Amino acid sequence: MQGGIAAGAVILLTVFLTSLKPAAPTVDRATLYVDSVRRGEMVREVRGPGTLVPEHIRFITALAAGRVDRVLAQPGQHVKPETVLLDLSNPDVQIQALQAEQQLAAARAELVSQHTNLENQRLTQTGLVATTRTEYLNAKREAEVAESLTAACRATRRRWPGTRRWSSRRAIASSNSAWP
Repeated sequence: MQGGIAAGAVILLTVFLTSLKPAAPTVDRATLYVDSVRRGEMVREVRGPGTLVPEHIRFITALAAGRVDRVLAQPGQHVKPETVLLDLSNPDVQIQALQAEQQLAAARAELVSQHTNLENQRLTQTGLVATTRTEYLNAKREAEVAESLTAACRATRRRWPGTRRWSSRRAIASSNSAWP
């Protein structure tokens, strides 16, 4: 009977111990921060062996290959979208930029040359138009003078009908020196 009581006590003790919740771990008081509760930011530094792995990794790519001249932002630093992270240089891209600038300068010089040529042609054409207009006006004036002289001659012949014969004899006389 004593064996049955001992076995019953062991079973009771086992059931009682399994129904208990696990106990909180023990900690040295020197490692704890004891203070009153306040609202605000709580900063806690933790040290431990190992490697920190970021939760999110962002790869930054460049449009052209190059070499890093300067590092302007350090890992972990907070940056904005317009923050410059690295200064890159690429001699091929720099040469292409210089060639493009040279082509731009040549194109601008060609444009100035074309403007100058067109202005010269316009001035030449304007001068030619002015010269032609002047010649036209001179010819028109001479035609008007000739027409007025012809009209005057016709009017004179009507008044003196024999004037023409005398003029023609005089013209023949001046051409023929033997005539008296």
